[in-house]
Amino acid sequence: MNNTVLPITLTNGEKAGLTYFFRGLNVVFAKNPDFRETWNGLIAKGSTDVLDIITGLYIGYLCGQIVRKDGKCTLPAEVYALEEFTDLLPQEIPFIFKTWAALISPKKPTVSASRSSAKQGS
Repeated sequence: MNNTVLPITLTNGEKAGLTYFFRGLNVVFAKNPDFRETWNGLIAKGSTDVLDIITGLYIGYLCGQIVRKDGKCTLPAEVYALEEFTDLLPQEIPFIFKTWAALISPKKPTVSASRSSAKQGS
């Protein structure tokens, strides 16, 4: 399964991949039922509340940490808590909004100009 993974660098230098996939959301919501309402509100209505958006990024972080093995998806015991994750995000509002926008609306890869020229000449 190929998911769009958005790489970010936390303030401690650690790299993390943010992503969403439906099975992953089920795993996250099973462990954190309160996140479901925040998630659905963000996706259905949008939000400008930075703390809700940080929770949305955290859900993406948790989905990015899920281990897939033998047809099962599990969340490792060693993941940052929401408060830790919040502290480790760059403390810049534009970064939060830009990262959220990139995560929920990833850009589709574009075909390079040289590749499309080669196709036309064939």
